[in-house]
Amino acid sequence: MKEPLVIAYLVVDDRTTSSEVAPLFGAAPTALLEGLALLDDLNRKNIDQCGLQDTAEFENCAPAPISALGGADMSPIIHIISCVKHNFPAPIRINNSMFYHQIKLPKWSFLRMGYLGPILSVGALLKKIRPTILHAQGTESWCAMAGLFAPCLKFLTLHGCIRLIDRQSVLYPRWYWLPHKFFERICLYGYNAIFCNSSYVHREISLLSKMSWIVPNAIRKQFMAPLIPRTQKSGIIRFLNVGVVQERKQQVQLCSHARALFESGVSLHFRFIGRLGTTDPYSIAFRKCLEHGVKHGYLDHVPHMDTEELIQELHSADALIHCPKEEAFGLVAAEALARGLKLFVSNVGGLLDVTEGCHDVCFHEPGDWSTLRRQISAWIEEGATQPSPTDASLTQSRYSPAAIAAKHLDVYQMALACDQNY
Repeated sequence: MKEPLVIAYLVVDDRTTSSEVAPLFGAAPTALLEGLALLDDLNRKNIDQCGLQDTAEFENCAPAPISALGGADMSPIIHIISCVKHNFPAPIRINNSMFYHQIKLPKWSFLRMGYLGPILSVGALLKKIRPTILHAQGTESWCAMAGLFAPCLKFLTLHGCIRLIDRQSVLYPRWYWLPHKFFERICLYGYNAIFCNSSYVHREISLLSKMSWIVPNAIRKQFMAPLIPRTQKSGIIRFLNVGVVQERKQQVQLCSHARALFESGVSLHFRFIGRLGTTDPYSIAFRKCLEHGVKHGYLDHVPHMDTEELIQELHSADALIHCPKEEAFGLVAAEALARGLKLFVSNVGGLLDVTEGCHDVCFHEPGDWSTLRRQISAWIEEGATQPSPTDASLTQSRYSPAAIAAKHLDVYQMALACDQNY
């Protein structure tokens, strides 16, 4: 009889105020958890039979044994663990098969102590949960270090490789990213297996890890809705650029070429959506470019949008321009494709995986702005036509939450089969 499958996910809770009731995870972890919840073979029936009412009872609730992962009788129980610096509303269960554990820790116990607080607190909780598998989501915060010493099979997802990003453009603030660059290197060696969200990341880190698999990020379920027919538009062509403003994503350069197109007589409007810093040199340069664009009406910037607002923006826009120097995956490109939007992207990193098989995507080399401008001008002259719905259908089927969750479970199966102790 095999051990029951109990999975502990270490995920950052991004809430900033206590008025936000539900846990707020990143886009990729949220989509994964949505997929796991959708799978028919989660052990919903078993947990219901336990009649759980409070956090202590889960320790006495053993799921039905599994004969093979991925089989019809698979019954995983999922524990989501978040270390936070402030008290937030914390539901005991997210759904019938998922528990949520919030660990409140003092601020000084995080980065300035090498994440000693999360390491010790998560370790203590794992002794109660006794997971078969631990899966840490990302190296950008406390998750990877908190799970490094877990006494079970350990998986780590790289949503972006800090070493690769910092090699292309310096990450700010340095006091934050240099320690994480070091921690990431340790964790690549220390975890049993690494989930790479693209073939590009897999090539770069495969020699640094014990085992590694290519498992892409999922698209959140809201992006999977049937496409809304787009009405033929006239007048101003609306472009979107979505992502944190930083040198790697080249928003300043894009602003300059938007200005050149505008001054050449093209009726257009660029909207930038994403967090904007206040003190780093690149954010200051972007703010200067933004001033001219806002004044003349061809640029604006929105620091944040929720999922529904972003979907509405994707539906209202005519095209997405995403031109990073380096990109581990390119979730925003996948989301735009899933909503039937025209894409202009750099042919780098994970964007090549995301757009594989799509026919209406325009590529350019990073920094080849003349090619991008020619592509945009030619597309506008042709009537700014929208891509075929087949690109959206392909993307939705490839990156659906359930499909990506199933890939996770398949990898767990293979890894457990390779490790005779689990």
